[in-house]
Amino acid sequence: MRKIIYRILLLIFFLSGYASLYASGIPDGNVTSDTIPTKKEIKKEKKETKKEQRKTARKNLKPHFRLSMSATYAFLETQVRFITQGGLLSFQVGLEKNLKMPDKQVFFSGSMIYRITPRSGLYAMFYGLNRKTKHVLNEDIYLPNDTLFAGSYVSAFFNTEVYSFGYMFSILTHEKSFLGAYFNVYLMNIRTGFKSDIFKDRDYNYQFLAPLPNIGLLMDFELQKWFHLNGSIGIFFVNSIDGVGGSIQDFHFYTSFYPAKWLALSIGYQVFNVVVTSREENYLLNVSYNFKGPSFNMIFRF
Repeated sequence: MRKIIYRILLLIFFLSGYASLYASGIPDGNVTSDTIPTKKEIKKEKKETKKEQRKTARKNLKPHFRLSMSATYAFLETQVRFITQGGLLSFQVGLEKNLKMPDKQVFFSGSMIYRITPRSGLYAMFYGLNRKTKHVLNEDIYLPNDTLFAGSYVSAFFNTEVYSFGYMFSILTHEKSFLGAYFNVYLMNIRTGFKSDIFKDRDYNYQFLAPLPNIGLLMDFELQKWFHLNGSIGIFFVNSIDGVGGSIQDFHFYTSFYPAKWLALSIGYQVFNVVVTSREENYLLNVSYNFKGPSFNMIFRF
């Protein structure tokens, strides 16, 4: 009898302890639908979490802004070609060869990278190159509707301005390595012309102004805190559409030395090739120019 009573008391004690433990998990003692989060609430909580993670990642992202200023000692080669309708005839003028335009010149350029998040950002670039010459022709130069004769005194100019702006996406965002792809639009303004002392009332001026898309890669690899390898590659081809087309190839590789976290001095080599075609009244104007040479950069990072 005592054993039965003992077992009953033990069972009551165990059940009362389990009931109090269960009740402690529910403050009001009742299970309601309000205590179970809905799918909408779960989705909202995940969205808020991701938003906070992006804010934290952006806050810890350094540097946000990178400005590069370059001086390049360029070796230049420029051709202007006039193609008649149907491609039956073409007239080509080498500005350095035929008009003795300077084939070596220092020009300045700049670029900017602004990283909005670890994965996205903006990339922009600009450079301008203006040249002019005065020369007594050694041979005849044929133009679509005229001829510049040997012995005549000719002045010529070739001016180009390039603006590039677009979106950058980070492929690799390691602390010591960066690789990004950019999708930019090049706005190219190319102006060239000739003027002869024989035909003083005639100016032969030609201009090409059009946007061309461009894709490329940007690279920055840290070998030491004070020493980086950098580079950029840009390329694009488009067939002539209604007489307008062209191609762009841009290569720039350099080594950077960081005397301070926010400042770098770099030396490298740059190559830029451009071919553009535009339709004029009775002919196609094809302009191709190439420059390449060593460059010196100053980089500011914030």
